[in-house]
Formats: sequence, structure tokens, C-alpha cells
Amino acid sequence: MTLKDSVQTAFLVVGFFTLIVFATSYYFILIDPDSSNLPLKESLSITASFFGGFATLTAAYIASRLFNDWRLEKDHDTKSIYLNNAIKNLLEIQSNLLNCKSNVKILKTINENLIIISKFIDDFSKSHENTLISISANLKVVEDLFDSSQFSEDLLIYEQHIKQFNEYSTLLSKRYKTYYYYYVNTYFRVKPSNDINVYRPFFPQRKLDLDVTHSINSSLVLDVINTQRVSIINENEEYIYYSEYIERCLDEHKKLFSSCTRALRAKN
Repeated sequence: MTLKDSVQTAFLVVGFFTLIVFATSYYFILIDPDSSNLPLKESLSITASFFGGFATLTAAYIASRLFNDWRLEKDHDTKSIYLNNAIKNLLEIQSNLLNCKSNVKILKTINENLIIISKFIDDFSKSHENTLISISANLKVVEDLFDSSQFSEDLLIYEQHIKQFNEYSTLLSKRYKTYYYYYVNTYFRVKPSNDINVYRPFFPQRKLDLDVTHSINSSLVLDVINTQRVSIINENEEYIYYSEYIERCLDEHKKLFSSCTRALRAKN
């Protein structure tokens, strides 16, 4: 029942009981031989006394409904804020996952192309530790909006995936950073700069001139990409390639993100 319906019902009930009190008091005053000669006036006086009590109770009822509606609306707004914060954090991680996925596709050609892209270092070295803490904290506040058992499991699995993704990405970042600085210092002979971004095939002559250091550095980068590494999720161990692991992370992201958006739509 809406607040408007409740108020209308309250007024109808008060009006009904007021009429009953008036009719009853008027009747008893009329049949009482010791009553006053002004039964209507006395009946109205009695009715007014009862009406004051009814009005006070009705006002208290309406005030309680107003407070409850305000509290529910405030609770709705608060939970929406927490959900939106969690969704924002999830989108931030998704953006990094997609960037790394695209970067890996390019780095697989590192033996055929000169790949000096400073953004790769930032993408692979980006830590999501604080973002995961924020996601967990925000979603714990609105835990009642989800199926608790499934929600807790999905959140735990997502956190495990992202933490391992960070470990593998950090290793790739270190390997690529060595490769990047080697080329910047050797061929560009300038201090590392965000302005240096080169992605092009090796010229035939340059490819002949590549030294052992290049081979080692590029091999170390490819080692992270092309070697299956252990993944432990919920004590289940398997070996998986880095690019496949990114896909797993994106799948887990999709499940958790969908749960959050459904909860947000339900709140609205």
C-alpha cells in the first residue's frame, strides 16, 4: 500500500469512528433523563474530545509511514552508490584485461616487429590489489541483494583470478621493460620517454644486425606468453597460457558484473 493510500484509509477510518462516537453519544444523552437540555452541543463536545485522540494517533501513523518511506529511499540510494562504485571498479579491471589481451596479440610478433610501446609497461604492471579491496568492501555492504552462497563463491573466484593475473602480468611487465629499455638506449640513444612508441616490421638489414641481446630479451618476453603456467583456483591446479588466463578472467568478470547490474536494476 502506497503512502497516499495509507493516508486516505486513515482519514476514512477516523471519519467513520468519529461518526460512530457522535451517534452513540447523542443517543445516550437523549435517553438519559439526567442529561443536559443541549444534547447536540454535548455530543459535539464528546466527539471533539475523541476526534483529538484519533487525530493524534493518525498523525503518528502517517509520520511513521513517512519515516519508513524516507528510510527505505535512503537505504536504496546508499546501496545504489555502493553498487555503482563496485561496477566502476569492475569496469576499470575489465579495461586493463582487454588492453593486456590486445598487447599480448601484438607481442607474439616480437621476433618479426620492433615493438617499443611504453603503454605496454603500464598496462602489464598495473596492480588491482586496492581495486579488489574496494570491490569486496562495496559488495559486502549490499550482500543481501544477491544469492549469498553463489555471490560469495563468484566474488572469491574472481579475486583469485585477478590476483594471479596480476602476478603473471607483473612478470611480463618486467621482461618487456628490459626489452623496451634495451632498444631505447641502444638504438634511440635517449632517456626512456613516453613519446617513444614504435610498432613496425624489422627492415631486412636491421634484422641481420640484431644481436644476441635482442634474441634473449624477446625470448624472455615470449616465454611468459607461450609457456603454460600453473593456475590454482579453489585448490584446483592446472597449467594454462597467459592469453587463455586473460579469457578466464574476462569470463569471471562477466559473471560478477552481470550479477551487479541485475542487482542495480532490481533496486531501481
